[in-house]
Amino acid sequence: MISEGSQVSSADGPGVFDLDERAELPGQLYVACRPDGGAGDAMLELREWDGGQVALGYSTLDRFLEGCGHDQPWILIPSERLAEIGLEKAGNAFEPTTFRFGVLLNASLPHGARGTAGGLAWEEPRWDDEESPDWTMVHLASQPFRPGNDQALLELQPMPGDHLAVMAYSSAAAVEAGCGPHQASVRIPAGLVGEARRQSGADTICLDTPLPQQLRHTSAN
Repeated sequence: MISEGSQVSSADGPGVFDLDERAELPGQLYVACRPDGGAGDAMLELREWDGGQVALGYSTLDRFLEGCGHDQPWILIPSERLAEIGLEKAGNAFEPTTFRFGVLLNASLPHGARGTAGGLAWEEPRWDDEESPDWTMVHLASQPFRPGNDQALLELQPMPGDHLAVMAYSSAAAVEAGCGPHQASVRIPAGLVGEARRQSGADTICLDTPLPQQLRHTSAN
C-alpha cells in the first residue's frame, strides 16, 4: 500500500504532521494514491520531504485538485486509519521500526512531483516496458455496453464541490465490492486513465471507493 515518488521542496512550508499528531489533522483526508497491479488494491503515493517520507493529504477535494492536479487518483480515508497504516509499516515493540511516514497537509505540488494513475505526471507514459506502472490495469465503472456503441461510456459520480469523478478500481473484485455485482466496467492501462477522464468530462479520479447502496445498480440493465 506504499508507493515512493519524487522529492518535494519545503520552500513553501505547508503543514507536516507526524502520525502521532493525528489529533491535529482533519477527521478524514483526501489522500493521493494509485492502483497496485501486483496486490490488486490501492497504494498510497509518498514523497520525500526533508529526509523523510510523507503521504499527501488534503482537507477538501478542491484543495486536493489544486495541490495534486486532476489526474492524480485519491481515496477519502479517516485520519485514524491512515495512522494505522503507518503504524503497520513502522513495526512494533518486538520488531524494529523499518519504515515510517508523516502527512504533508494541503501542499501545492510542483508539476514534476505530481502523479497519475500510472507514472509521474511529467513523464511520458512508458509503453515499451511491461513493468512500467503505466501498464497496471485499472477497471473504470461504465454504463452497460449497448450494441452499436463504438466505445464504452464511463459512469461518473458527483463529488463535493460540484465535481464529477471517474470511479476507478484496482481489480474486478474491487469493482464488485465497491459497486455490487451488476456494475459494468472497462479495463484499461493506468497510463490511459487520465485521457479517459478528459474524454468523459470528469474532473477527478476516485480509486477503490464503495458506492452507497442507493447508487448501485440492481440489475445488469
